[in-house]
Amino acid sequence: MEKDTIQYIVDAVEQANPQRNSANLNRRLHKMLEELGELAEAYLNATSKNNLKNKTWADVKEEAVDALIVAIDIVLTDIFDGDEYGIGKPKEMILWLAENVSHDYPNYDFIVQDILNDFASYWGKYDTEVRAAHHRGVRMVSGMFTLVQNVYDTVDEGDNEIIAEVDRKLAKWATSRNKVAEIDPEG
Repeated sequence: MEKDTIQYIVDAVEQANPQRNSANLNRRLHKMLEELGELAEAYLNATSKNNLKNKTWADVKEEAVDALIVAIDIVLTDIFDGDEYGIGKPKEMILWLAENVSHDYPNYDFIVQDILNDFASYWGKYDTEVRAAHHRGVRMVSGMFTLVQNVYDTVDEGDNEIIAEVDRKLAKWATSRNKVAEIDPEG
């Protein structure tokens, strides 16, 4: 995936949730569990001979982007003020890691194992070991970018397809957030 694509996606997610705050972080972590479950369901069905739910690889792609968006949103949530730990701000770290670290996984399963490991470590440490949680969260997002690239099999038009799906998902996200704000202005 091109650096410009990664930058675009991170910027789009950052702008889509301007009221991001750590008070909602536990809800976002539960949302990540939901999205990973939907991704697993789509993958299991799309790769099964039986495929009782008629899932396709397009469903896997869609769920991978959903999980990526939520992972980025989680990591962009400030769990500390500024750069008090000297480890870089989340956005800077995501972009650096995505550009400088190569993830060479033999298959989809290994990518998912790493993402789940990083996710569990992040959730277990975000309120007590901020520095460790920060690194695990950034690794989780980097793994999600690798997963999305893997399921989209990114070549030539792949990044454009990913960007289009991110834009579609974020527009839907904004619509649902506006509906919630109308019902409960305190959010």
